[in-house]
Amino acid sequence: MRQISSRFTFFYKFILPWWFVLGLIDLLWRQRTMFALPNSETGYIAVMLVGFSVWMIWLGWPLQKVSIFGDKLYVSNFRKEIAIPISEIVDVRGNIWVDPQRVTIYLRNETEFGSKIRFLAKYRWFGRWSTHPIVNELLDLARSQT
Repeated sequence: MRQISSRFTFFYKFILPWWFVLGLIDLLWRQRTMFALPNSETGYIAVMLVGFSVWMIWLGWPLQKVSIFGDKLYVSNFRKEIAIPISEIVDVRGNIWVDPQRVTIYLRNETEFGSKIRFLAKYRWFGRWSTHPIVNELLDLARSQT
């Protein structure tokens, strides 16, 4: 079985969002106690805390661990793993604007994890502004299965 998602998926899904939230709470607490900021600035930092927290959770929560073995994708949310035939893949797209690159697999039918599977592609040092090779590999596999 070959894992195609990044080893850092668990970190981006579960640890980074909460680390980020706790860091912003710490910043809010330090700003308030050390500098005695007026309430308007404290409110601004609190709004930033909520906004960035929602953003980090929105980016991390849908990420899945994805592996390939034979003619199936094995998708895990770190609690449950399901097998999806590669022939179910309709489209695959990579987002070049974030690093590591987020890849979305669009499926023909709904699964327990939905009709879209999102994962972080393995990191590439010099491929920042190009689509990750796994996108084309998955598309080629899906075309060969149909």
